[in-house]
Parts: sequence; structure tokens; C-alpha cells
Amino acid sequence: MEIQSDDCHENEDLDDGIRMLLARLPSDAELWLSLTNAYAVDMFCGVVLKSSNRGFAISAEVSRLLSDRNLEIGFDVYFEPDDSSPD
Repeated sequence: MEIQSDDCHENEDLDDGIRMLLARLPSDAELWLSLTNAYAVDMFCGVVLKSSNRGFAISAEVSRLLSDRNLEIGFDVYFEPDDSSPD
């Protein structure tokens, strides 16, 4: 299952995207424990930054949602500068 940036509104951030994805999936902790014990399950986020020296954080709430499901999260971070900015 995927969430694309087009699925999110401009004022939504990474936390919102993760919440949106998890809302589409079951929340039963026992089910997740069973799945993660039987299969390699993780969440992956590709993050594209339009300006350098930017960071992001995952809130305690979202960390808890992932932890409750025994999910690991990974990130690939890319920098794609705005073509209109001067060199």
C-alpha cells in the first residue's frame, strides 16, 4: 500500500502521511505481532527536499503508532533543488 505526495494536502507533513497510511490498515496489535513474527514487515518513506539543510522529525504519537504495530520505518532522503534558484 502506498501514499504519494499527491495524496496529501500542501500543509500536511510526513507525520500526516504516515497516519493516513496506517488509518487504511488494521490497528489490532495482536495481528501486527503475528504478521511481523512471520514476515519481514517495514515502512519505507522516500523524502524529497526542495531546499538544502532541511530536517524532519517523527512525532512521539506517530512513533507510538509504529511501535504498537511492531513496525520499523526507513527513509531515503533526496535533494532536488528548485530549478529557478540561482547557482
